[in-house]
Amino acid sequence: MANKKTVTIQSGGKDQSVLLATTKTKKQNKPSALLHKSLMKKEFPRMAKAVKNQVTDNYYRPDLTKAALARLSAVHRSLKVAKSGVKKRNRQALKVRGRK
Repeated sequence: MANKKTVTIQSGGKDQSVLLATTKTKKQNKPSALLHKSLMKKEFPRMAKAVKNQVTDNYYRPDLTKAALARLSAVHRSLKVAKSGVKKRNRQALKVRGRK
């Protein structure tokens, strides 16, 4: 691995959760225990603050803050469920072509 400290952000499953995983530097030779995972199920501003605190304020990898927040934004946007409902009809008058 090129870097001992990495940050991974991905969807947490079927529900609207996001998984934040950071690597443990002492467990590089044990792949099963390598990641420290935390599942976030809060609203977006709280998740963004948690990611920022984990990456920057803990002096983990401050250079990855912008990329981690961008990744969080993309993952969160992909988890959004489209609203279902009645589609609005177009109420404009139809133009009939070919008649005079």
